[in-house]
Amino acid sequence: MKLRSCPYEKELTAALQNGTWPQACGGELRAHVAACRDCSDLVLITQTLRQARSEAASAAPLPPAGLLWWRAQLQRRNVAMERMNQPVALTGKIALGSTVGAAIALALLKTRDVSGWLHWIAELPSSDAFRLDTLFAASPGASAWVPELVIAGLAAVALVGGLAVYLLGAKE
Repeated sequence: MKLRSCPYEKELTAALQNGTWPQACGGELRAHVAACRDCSDLVLITQTLRQARSEAASAAPLPPAGLLWWRAQLQRRNVAMERMNQPVALTGKIALGSTVGAAIALALLKTRDVSGWLHWIAELPSSDAFRLDTLFAASPGASAWVPELVIAGLAAVALVGGLAVYLLGAKE
């Protein structure tokens, strides 16, 4: 804490701020700075800080203004794209979650029928299911598996559709 002030301090501070130290200053001020410890410290600190600032400015030159403008525009565009894609990403996640939920619910509801479906799929190549004359024939056993196929088909469409929406949203 400085209790007293040097009478030349204001004059020296003005000379340092104007950049006239020591060339345009009188011999009396220079002689005082050489004798006064506070004023010599002020000159030393000011010159050291100016030199450090000039070295820092020369060491890290600023890029061209066009490049800075281009980067700012690119960043602004990227932020806008992220803001626009948030609802799409959320919709994709909801679609994926609902598809997985529907698949799990279907599997839980039809656990007893899964073994029958697997058995039916295993015997499908050797069955008469793909012959045109038996495909349209009205038999009592043919109508029993049609609702399960419709449900399985809808579940597959929901699963693939939800996955497609999720992947398309994640790609952008």
